[in-house]
Amino acid sequence: MIQKLECEINKIVDLNERNLQNIKDQMILMMRTNTNVYFFDSYDALCLSSKCKVYDNNEEFLMLRDDKHLNYERSLSISKKYMMELGKCKN
Repeated sequence: MIQKLECEINKIVDLNERNLQNIKDQMILMMRTNTNVYFFDSYDALCLSSKCKVYDNNEEFLMLRDDKHLNYERSLSISKKYMMELGKCKN
């Protein structure tokens, strides 16, 4: 049940605490040194600023349907961004 409380994650802290920044850096390096490797940063696609909103009371926006899975609307939004990036890779 949703408590309708504002909820956000500090993106920089989360990237560092879960070692995601290191993984991201390695993927970018691999992409730069291999012309057939592409990297889609889903974190950046979901969180456009330094604060990643999990729930926004003003917009009644909920990102996750449980502790690990995006809700339907966020899945659609990220899939559109992914398809746009995939289109760039084919050129």
